[in-house]
Formats: sequence, structure tokens, C-alpha cells
Amino acid sequence: MKMRRIFLAMLAVSTFALTVSSNSSNTVNASIIRETPAAKCRIPPFKEAYAGAKAVFTGTVTDVVQSERGKVFEFQVEKYWKGNGSKKISVMVYESSRFQAFYQNGKSYLVFASADDGGGLRDGRCSRSNDIADAASDLKALGKGKRPR
Repeated sequence: MKMRRIFLAMLAVSTFALTVSSNSSNTVNASIIRETPAAKCRIPPFKEAYAGAKAVFTGTVTDVVQSERGKVFEFQVEKYWKGNGSKKISVMVYESSRFQAFYQNGKSYLVFASADDGGGLRDGRCSRSNDIADAASDLKALGKGKRPR
């Protein structure tokens, strides 16, 4: 009888957690917690991420260059919502033993890139940037977008 109560209590808690989780994932302004092997991140809500970005675009990684502190990813831009409208954009991702860049050559992403100290663009571990296949709610919130020049 005691095991049954424990089971029912665990079932109720997991059902509640699933409901809260599924409700918040449908809300564009919800914060997301992204788990990496080394740490958890608070992904900013959509409006906060958009406001803090220097460039917001969709693009495909066409080249990856290793630098002293990380990797520089070159993107072929498909659409943009913020930024200078270039067809190609480079984004630096600083890497450490706790974080490795998730971008992969040949894959497409929605990128929220910030300005770095040198005037270029950077992205990092707790960014709202995401694989294009997982970015439907953000793409809907962004609207049509513009084609690069």
C-alpha cells in the first residue's frame, strides 16, 4: 500500500511538471533552461534576447575556423531581422573546457548574436540561438524577415 502511494505521488508530480513544462514552451516570452554536460543555462526570454542582440538571422554554417579562444563560424544568411543585411556573417563562439560551440558545418540555425568588444559578433552558451528545426515559436514571433543584399 505504501509503495502504491509513493507511485501515485510520483505520477502526480511528474504529470504536473510535464503540464507546466509544455505550457511554458508554447509561450515565446518564457525562459528556457538548457542543460549542457557541464552546466545549466538560463536562456533569456524572446523579447530580452531580441533586444540584446546586435544581429538576428537564419543561416547555414559554411565554414568553421579555429581561433585562439574558440571558433569563428561563417554563415550564409537566408533571412535577417536585425543587423546589417550582409549575405555572409561571421560569429565568434568562445569555447572553454565547460562549453563547446554547438554549431555544425552545413546545418541551419536561428542566431541571436551579440556585439563583442572588437565590434564583431559573438554567441555563447546561454544564447537563445537554436537549430532551425527547434526555433518555430521564435520564427513565428519574428515574422517575415528580410532577404540579405
